[in-house]
Amino acid sequence: MISRVIDGALDWSFLSEEIDSSDDDQSNRKGEDALDWRKGAMLEVKEKLNEIKVGPLDFQDSTLGEVFGSLFHQVRARDSRPPARSGVGFILSKPRVVDEEDALGGGRAQEDRLTMKVGKTGLCDALDLICEASAYRWEIDPEVLKVVIQPKATRMETGSNLPEADPNDPFSGAR
Repeated sequence: MISRVIDGALDWSFLSEEIDSSDDDQSNRKGEDALDWRKGAMLEVKEKLNEIKVGPLDFQDSTLGEVFGSLFHQVRARDSRPPARSGVGFILSKPRVVDEEDALGGGRAQEDRLTMKVGKTGLCDALDLICEASAYRWEIDPEVLKVVIQPKATRMETGSNLPEADPNDPFSGAR
């Protein structure tokens, strides 16, 4: 498992050595085969979200990085599929929220923190509860086949970290 930061987002993925890519490598597929492979992979991610149970979850003033890191390990451990196909990848996109001191160069960025206790539940429900408690939202990114978690005030479909445009603002370009 790799936890890395890419463009300000935390990404929990699998080590490439763990995956036998001879059968599942979409880069070697063309046209309809690649589309069929992607549809099948997307269905598998959705199945995992509905089938895998996690918990109990007990977080005390934990950062979202700690929460999703813990969730990643629980999902991987409780998935009954072979190791090369087990688990679900998460990408946590966090905006850089600064306090007044940081804006002046003397402080640190604020991190979202979460305190919650939940018994055993489905992965999909756990994601809903965590996101509801932290003002984030989640979706499956069809390009990378991972669960992407972003603040509710961003546009997930475009990858933009800009707030959504106000449709009533004549200068926003939203129509």
